[in-house]
Amino acid sequence: MFRSVLFYVAIAVALNLDAQAIPTYLLTTVAGTVKNSDVADGTPATSLVFINSPGIAAGPDGNIFLYEAGRVLKLAGDGTVQIVAGLGDDETGSPGDGFPAVRAKIVAYDIALDAAGNLYIVGEYGGRVRKVTSDGIIQTVAGREQRGFCGDGGPALEACFDFPVAIAADAAGNVYISDSRITAC
Repeated sequence: MFRSVLFYVAIAVALNLDAQAIPTYLLTTVAGTVKNSDVADGTPATSLVFINSPGIAAGPDGNIFLYEAGRVLKLAGDGTVQIVAGLGDDETGSPGDGFPAVRAKIVAYDIALDAAGNLYIVGEYGGRVRKVTSDGIIQTVAGREQRGFCGDGGPALEACFDFPVAIAADAAGNVYISDSRITAC
């Protein structure tokens, strides 16, 4: 079984007398260990075991968000974890819109945050893209239950995605989705 530890790499630049920038790197563990620990709000991030963390994103406030085992976790600046979305792999939750994200069933492939701090999730929801607003409510913002490739140029909620695996958001509020399998509807 593979386990992962989240490291933060900070780049510091030192200038020598010739005015050439020489980057140096500092590696710091911010989350993860090899000893099992339960996930709960307030748990120290360095006491958690991460088995498969496909999505990781930095928020505009500097907090780190990651997806692990059916949950999206926020790694706060004080070193603790807050559950932002999902009940965990072994739980059943509400997949519907308008519910608190912490009660939702989440199976993610990637996550992203926009400049306003909204969380976007792509994964196994029938090809949909979900958004968790700053008040913790989850909603579908793109895609529908039907898998495939359709809706180009139309409303995002009428689009079809087959296997969306990556997501990014820019400072202007645009959201970019990568679909790894394109099939006709």
